[in-house]
Amino acid sequence: MIGTKFLAPLEFKIVTDKEIYLQGDPIKGDFIVKNHGSTSLKLSSLKVSLESGIFKKINQKEDKGFTRVDVFNVKESVLLNPGEQKSVEWKFLLNEDCSTTDTQQSLYIIYGNSTNPFECGQLQLTVEMAPILKFFLEVFVNFHRFQIKQTKFSKNMMVEIKLNPPKSREMTSVEGLILQMKKDKDNLIVNYHFSVKKLESVSTTEAKVQSKKMIFDQVLTKNDYEEFGSFSHEKVKKQIGLILKEVIPKFFF
Repeated sequence: MIGTKFLAPLEFKIVTDKEIYLQGDPIKGDFIVKNHGSTSLKLSSLKVSLESGIFKKINQKEDKGFTRVDVFNVKESVLLNPGEQKSVEWKFLLNEDCSTTDTQQSLYIIYGNSTNPFECGQLQLTVEMAPILKFFLEVFVNFHRFQIKQTKFSKNMMVEIKLNPPKSREMTSVEGLILQMKKDKDNLIVNYHFSVKKLESVSTTEAKVQSKKMIFDQVLTKNDYEEFGSFSHEKVKKQIGLILKEVIPKFFF
């Protein structure tokens, strides 16, 4: 991707190595500055930073619109003669649980010669969930027939997916599922938040169907999701099945 910011007589340009990134990816590129003026300029605050941005606050130019994650400073002053252009390489490493891009927020590359991000160039990144999270979600969709309703990044630093249950007889009691996931070193952390209908006793002679929440936490090690060094759909299908078994009623209504 390429981003450009003009602040006469300077032109700032950022170039990234890819269009789409995954959690845990390295991200690198070039930072290019050109002097379009007729006099020499000395720049001492050149930097490239990786920042988390909230769209609503950015649009309103609030101070808390951006939160710095990492920064690459050009350590020495840069002298640009008239018409001269200089370039520097930069690099960051995305955390395995870094925020993913959704409808409310995203990671950005901020670049320029100011400490104020709104006076600098802003390049929004597209960051998707880590491969293992994608594989896990595919098992839910392809084998257990849940349908994805919404994906976002939650406040507890986990990828959050709202899922609709399949229209099967054994799943009639499940109204919805919020699945939260993140990779922690070699482990896959999964939180299940089910909305279910349960037949509950309201008196000694009467029972009613009531809505309630059922929450389960699961930690999958490599042995739980890999076989011969590759992701195992069968192993993960079994692990998910252990959780689904807890919400499927012993009799249907």
